[in-house]
Amino acid sequence: YNLLDMYDVFNFDFYKSVARKNSTYISAGWTQSSDQFVLTFAIPIFDKHKKLMGEFWVDALPNSVITNNYYDIKNTDDYTFVVDTANVIISSPDTTIVGLDGDSVMKMWNLPLSKETLFLSSDSILANRIEIDEHPYCIYHIPLSPYPFEFVIVKSEQQIYQAVNKVKYTLLFVSLSSILLIFLCLLYAYRFYKKKNDETIALENELDIAAQIQQQILPPNDIHQKQNNDSAFDIYGILRPARAVGGDLFDYIQKDHHLYFCIGDVSGKGMPAALMMTQICSLFRYVCRDKERPEVIASNLNNVISERVKDCTFCTMFIGILDLETGQIKFCDAGHNPPILINKASRECNYLSLKPNLPIGVFEDAKYEMGSLTLKPGDKLFLYTDGVTEAKNAQDEFFGEEKTIDTVQHIFLLPIDQLIDNMLYKLEKFSFGAEQHDDITMLCIEYKKPIQDI
Repeated sequence: YNLLDMYDVFNFDFYKSVARKNSTYISAGWTQSSDQFVLTFAIPIFDKHKKLMGEFWVDALPNSVITNNYYDIKNTDDYTFVVDTANVIISSPDTTIVGLDGDSVMKMWNLPLSKETLFLSSDSILANRIEIDEHPYCIYHIPLSPYPFEFVIVKSEQQIYQAVNKVKYTLLFVSLSSILLIFLCLLYAYRFYKKKNDETIALENELDIAAQIQQQILPPNDIHQKQNNDSAFDIYGILRPARAVGGDLFDYIQKDHHLYFCIGDVSGKGMPAALMMTQICSLFRYVCRDKERPEVIASNLNNVISERVKDCTFCTMFIGILDLETGQIKFCDAGHNPPILINKASRECNYLSLKPNLPIGVFEDAKYEMGSLTLKPGDKLFLYTDGVTEAKNAQDEFFGEEKTIDTVQHIFLLPIDQLIDNMLYKLEKFSFGAEQHDDITMLCIEYKKPIQDI
């Protein structure tokens, strides 16, 4: 049964286009039977011999076909619609404009768009920028291939970049918050370190005062400047602390025809050692008023320090008493470095042989033994702390006992103040480039003549 036998479709113009194309036909327009704007879909039907048997036609309301597929925009600031090649709006969320000419609708919406602007006949998505009421908008053309329609969106740039602006403002907020946080951290750090710096300055000032007090505790060296050829002895000493204050000490006091002297090295460094040093200096002068022998002085100092100090701090000391009438020195070595005896007659320098005794403050009621030697006029006794022998250079080498006595051997003829100053110069030259890690203290005594010969 051939439909074409009943209806000669080739006699109707609107059927001929479908038959000629042998493909799907789509058009938009008003129906003749009702006042509706519809989309017409037509497709030819062929038999197995590829002979045209008829055509299948469907009319549908365009919004019911297109709207559900392309419209998902609810913002009233946007203009969205579908146009055909004749610039007729065939679908839109605003159903009142369906079927109207695009130019008329553009004028109604006050959009500066023309037929050429709307339908670009392109297979790719295009975008243009326009101005509407001095506000920027973007127009997007989306071909609905393979159909001869184009989907048009006119959207304000404010809406387009709303998400971008949101991210931008979020990033700006995060950046400003980060800057504020960094500023607060820097402000806190500034105040913290300023406070620490103020405290450091105050502490340094206190340490300077403590260093001045410590130097004032030591006996003055101007006694050396007052000596003359008629004096029985000459004495000179220096203390060079590794820090602001140190734990080394030396002291001397003359009573009647005897010179009481000592040199010491408190264990540890800094303020704790300096405080103990002041105690020992005060105690030494207090004990010497009873004119005791050196081992008794050492024992008394040991008992007091052992009782007062409970943190295992101790002090090595060499305590001596020079009889200015005979030149005899009675001494007690409490774990200290052996002094160097300078014999003027033989021009020899030798370390003293010492009886071993415990340092001051190790054990209460410790026993101390005395030694003795006799100085001849012109003989000298050079005393020092381990800051001399243990001075290090940049190669981490020690100055050592051998270099110490060799240096003294070369300068022993100098006056005692120059002898010590030269010794200090040799140490500084040896240690150049290395940090001083221990206090340096030196004391030199020269026996000049018996007191009865003065």
